[in-house]
Amino acid sequence: MPVRRRRWDWLALVIVVLVLIVIVVVADRVGVALAQSAAEKYLSQQADFEGSPKVDIHGVPFLTQAISGKYDDVEVSGRQVRLDGLTGTDLDVHLHDAKISLAEAFSRSVRSVPCSSIDGRVTLPFSAITSLVNVQGLSLTWADNAISVRVSVPVLGKSEVATGLATASVQKQKLQLHISKVAVAGVSLPDSVVNQLVSQLSAPVSLPQLPYNLAINTASVGPAGVLLVAHSGPVVLRQQ
Repeated sequence: MPVRRRRWDWLALVIVVLVLIVIVVVADRVGVALAQSAAEKYLSQQADFEGSPKVDIHGVPFLTQAISGKYDDVEVSGRQVRLDGLTGTDLDVHLHDAKISLAEAFSRSVRSVPCSSIDGRVTLPFSAITSLVNVQGLSLTWADNAISVRVSVPVLGKSEVATGLATASVQKQKLQLHISKVAVAGVSLPDSVVNQLVSQLSAPVSLPQLPYNLAINTASVGPAGVLLVAHSGPVVLRQQ
């Protein structure tokens, strides 16, 4: 009897422990869902999203972060973000050490979110870059691992299509295209025309202000457009 009772006692203890583990895991996941919903409601106001952004609170266990009120990494992402009239941009930001009190998270009444830093990536489609450059008849596409440039130019009283390649860089929050290999099929362009065209296409253009207090660090090009990598130091996000 004592041996059998001890076995039952051990079995009961194991069951209790397993039940507690399940309760903790379920509470952790339910807490994540509630906090992400509250954060989404607040953080969606920081940018002009078309629809609701996706908010993910990374790191486990969640409950320890919730109790402390500080979250290691809160990711906010959305497609079709509008930036000063530009549409179709993609935005992905990571808020580091974001502070949201437990009471605010569960009451969905967040008033401000202090962060130690924010990292962001913004993709500007080629159509947005074209509108920024604002050159008549300009078309930018991705071909053969480079930006392919097509633009109409007047040659001997006729309109011809000039082609070229481009890379992109950012300096002082301005975007600049670097044009090379300008040519018109079957037509030899005077150097003065080429130089004028390159100068016009390469003129730096001001980029729209980014949300979340982000400042642009670098730019690179790819099939989706121009990727801007941005950063912000300590910042307090407040309601817009």
